[in-house]
Amino acid sequence: MMDLLKEVTREFRYKIVKIISPKMYERFIVTQQNERPILEFMEKRFQKNSIIGVEIGVFKGENAEKILETLNIKKIFLVDPYIEYIDGNEELCSGAACSYSKIIAIKRLKNFSNIEWVFITSDKAVNSIPDSLDFVYIDANHNYEFVKNDIELYYPKVRIGGVLGGHDFSGDNLGVIQAVIEFTKSKNLELFTKNNEWWIVKD
Repeated sequence: MMDLLKEVTREFRYKIVKIISPKMYERFIVTQQNERPILEFMEKRFQKNSIIGVEIGVFKGENAEKILETLNIKKIFLVDPYIEYIDGNEELCSGAACSYSKIIAIKRLKNFSNIEWVFITSDKAVNSIPDSLDFVYIDANHNYEFVKNDIELYYPKVRIGGVLGGHDFSGDNLGVIQAVIEFTKSKNLELFTKNNEWWIVKD
């Protein structure tokens, strides 16, 4: 509950800054988006070991590119059906926008030979994903039931000592916060949060 209150309060401060100084807010958001603390955590945890992981929700491939450039990836499964969906009240992928995002992602990641695209929904993809993963990163539909489902489906796929986490743990995405906190409490796991990212280590 304290994590939830902290994130809501932080988001309220961000909104005030956005109203008072849009330029300052924009600079802050760009800086924040470029920082991925979960990657720093995994880089230290896995050292130079060759690892296998999954990203659920690839969009334009920016985070996948950062993962591939930061970690020693043996293989990463990129799961995204690129179909229309509503995330809360916001339509994130519709018609030509979906196709355009897919084209951008494929082009951005075309030089990486250690990726495997999975162009189906995460609930269907789980059966084609191997077990004993080193990490799973969730950044797809942020509605509560979808986040909950992704966590419950992919947590068993992560090896002991592996990392499961994701993005948008913030006051604008209360469904993400609720699903994450409920799961971590049910498993009695330590929850790490920073810069809108969340992660846990499977024990």
